[in-house]
Amino acid sequence: PSKTNFVFAQHPSLNGEVVYQKIKQEGILVRHFNTPGIENFVRISIGTKEQMDKAMKAIKEVLDILDVKQFEKCIYSSRGQKIL
Repeated sequence: PSKTNFVFAQHPSLNGEVVYQKIKQEGILVRHFNTPGIENFVRISIGTKEQMDKAMKAIKEVLDILDVKQFEKCIYSSRGQKIL
């Protein structure tokens, strides 16, 4: 279990800014950092289980919109641990 209320994640083939904009449009609290080395990561804040469920649904929808098919293989924590 995490001791934080956020996930710092990237997709191996999508631009972080694009992912950020799409997830934000779904009403999920998300941040993007235009900093070299982490520019393709997004920081997704999550509190309750209900918020996590909403975030996961939104992320799946965003990845479907962006035509990504292997969602289960693409979300990793900042420590490189597979989240989904």
